[in-house]
Amino acid sequence: MAALRRVLLALWGLICAGIAALLAIMLVNTSWAESIIHFLDKVALYNMKLTFLEDSGIWMAILIAFVLLVIGIFCLIVALKPKTAIKKLRIAVVDGGAVDISLSAIQNVIKKAALSQPGVESVDTRLLVKNNGLHVLLNITIPDNLSVPEMGNAVRDAVQAQLEAMAGIVPAEVKVIITDVLEKKEEGNSGGNG
Repeated sequence: MAALRRVLLALWGLICAGIAALLAIMLVNTSWAESIIHFLDKVALYNMKLTFLEDSGIWMAILIAFVLLVIGIFCLIVALKPKTAIKKLRIAVVDGGAVDISLSAIQNVIKKAALSQPGVESVDTRLLVKNNGLHVLLNITIPDNLSVPEMGNAVRDAVQAQLEAMAGIVPAEVKVIITDVLEKKEEGNSGGNG
């Protein structure tokens, strides 16, 4: 139904813009105006010759053309504007409905699981939903005193366990990339007063 409304709105916008353009042409080109007025006088009850050929209502025609043009452009913009859809993942189908979770909620679960690992300084997540499931890419920063393979495996295992526990999602793939190893700052060395 929404697609039909968008098509009808676009059609209405085109009609309004077309009528506005026709009015503008009629105001400028008298030969076109005469042929169009002759046709419209046969169809409509209004005598348009007064407005376009004898200049008695030219400002009213300009105002009507401008209003129709604005309405037409507005309708076209609304109809052609892409729909913002919340990206989501279906996690369960039950009788009479379904349970979905947004990708932003999944990212929050992943970030919380990764940051729960001691030593993880920062986390950046990227999610891809493909036919074979959810693919998670994690970019993390850790201090320099930790083992990179052990830390990567611990973060991957924590993310997989948290996704399965909270959302019932078993990811197809979890990739952990250590993007930076930070030098650990020594605590308790405040300098000068000792």
